[in-house]
Amino acid sequence: MIQADPLQERTFRSDQLVDEESSFAEVILALTKHKICFVRMLGTVSGIITRDDIQHPFVRMWLFGIITMLEMQTTPLIERLWPEGAWTALLAKSRLEKAQTLLEERLRRNQQTTLLGCLQFSDKIQILIQNKAILNDLGFQSKRIAKRVCKDFESLRNNLAHAQDIVTHDFTQISRMAIRIESERH
Repeated sequence: MIQADPLQERTFRSDQLVDEESSFAEVILALTKHKICFVRMLGTVSGIITRDDIQHPFVRMWLFGIITMLEMQTTPLIERLWPEGAWTALLAKSRLEKAQTLLEERLRRNQQTTLLGCLQFSDKIQILIQNKAILNDLGFQSKRIAKRVCKDFESLRNNLAHAQDIVTHDFTQISRMAIRIESERH
């Protein structure tokens, strides 16, 4: 007796199917709801993607690119909202001192930078969420929620940078990013 191909007999949920040309964000959205999603090519299911596949270098590079773009947008925004270093009043003294120490070291090495450029991403977010319009634009209902999401985001960034597991600890943040990307596309 010949066994039928199990992929041909299976019924797939529509939110578990992605097309071969689907974006990373669409795949991640499917993986948010299911541990695996199925790839449809030429009208038939011919592959699977699991959450563990998010660990692959090309997905990690895509995620790191998104984070880099977001980080790059924070500095000019802070400079525009708080010109001439007015932002320093919004940062804890210890964080400002840490940035100052880093600035001195970078200048000693002849690296061109500013005090704002020496802040950690979380410091920049702490500054930005002091502005209610920015807080609303980012979709946060409170500073507390923004700080928690920022910690999650920084965890993802650090785990990506240090080649750590991103699925076990950071999948929620990855999912949030994918949802935001898809909502801005539509």
